[in-house]
Amino acid sequence: MAPVSPAWSRFLVDEDLPRSLAADLRDAGLDAVHAVDVALGGQPDVLVRELAAASSRILVTRDVGMVAPRDPASRSVPGFVLARVPTAFLSPT
Repeated sequence: MAPVSPAWSRFLVDEDLPRSLAADLRDAGLDAVHAVDVALGGQPDVLVRELAAASSRILVTRDVGMVAPRDPASRSVPGFVLARVPTAFLSPT
């Protein structure tokens, strides 16, 4: 079994950001997956937070509502990165 990388190097990129961001993070040597690639596309936010918590991944999102302090899964997520990127700069890939 391969060693698990530390939480600060593991990311789950939310579906509201391009899949290419996860690829860019991997190219930089980080362990990153995109929500669509792990069957979370179109799923409720709570499921995305639960996967981030269960897999010890920092959640990268544009969705301010994704950080839900009252949700127990939010408290278990190692961290959140709130990306404030203008829609004009986003591409679908």
